[in-house]
Amino acid sequence: MQLSPTPRFTRAYKALPQEAKDSVQKAIRQFMENPRHPGLHFEKLKGSAYRTIRPDRGKYRIVLRGDGTSFELVDVDRHDIVDRRYG
Repeated sequence: MQLSPTPRFTRAYKALPQEAKDSVQKAIRQFMENPRHPGLHFEKLKGSAYRTIRPDRGKYRIVLRGDGTSFELVDVDRHDIVDRRYG
């Protein structure tokens, strides 16, 4: 599994509070080990080419785009903002 961050993801990640950064890093590690881990809630956004994983209990979402073997980390933000922006 290959993951590559976009500039947008990098900027958004840097703006997160430390607790959220820790959750994002943990989720990314889990995703690389097992993308279908049930705690990640890996899902496709309706009507979109984007997929998301949840680094915490629903407050934030990591937006991904890819083909199943490699993914771009597109963005990370609050759940409601991701839904408006990508859903």
